[in-house]
Amino acid sequence: MPPKKHARLKFPSIGFRSTGAQLTAKQLSRISSLLDLPKSCADYLAWRNGGDPSVAHFDWSVSEKRKRTSRIDSLFGVDCRSSIDKQDRRLDIVWAITRFRHWLPRWSIPLGFIDGDWFLITFTTYDDRAGQIWLKEWQHDVPDDVANPDKRIHFVANSFVEFANNWYRADPIDDDL
Repeated sequence: MPPKKHARLKFPSIGFRSTGAQLTAKQLSRISSLLDLPKSCADYLAWRNGGDPSVAHFDWSVSEKRKRTSRIDSLFGVDCRSSIDKQDRRLDIVWAITRFRHWLPRWSIPLGFIDGDWFLITFTTYDDRAGQIWLKEWQHDVPDDVANPDKRIHFVANSFVEFANNWYRADPIDDDL
């Protein structure tokens, strides 16, 4: 059975590279329940199981007067393996949660890598920011044992749908994705 399309989402116009195998309804239901995924994130996983979007730029605000553009490097999926190394789990949501938990805010779910190694995150229903999309800066120069997961996070969108509908192509180099 094909996954349901989200009426307001423009996913079909976005090409992806290096996606994982399509999830069955049972797999999607189980992972959504285990992680308490917001519906729009689950809808995305039903359509594409991680990968590198061809339309990958988005804008966000550092402050009211300062805007910034970022690029999505990879969106995480479930049990994804890159085409280069079949044992590589670097694009997997569960791997990212366990690997970077000490860096991420409580109740957050990592959705992908942005600008090299910052995180795109959302929140479960246990948090007031449930379903919203945020960007988490990862500070390489700070030792893991003094990581402060609630600092350096920036609001991006109210939902994954709103976030994805605002992706754009910044330059012609992205056309080869």
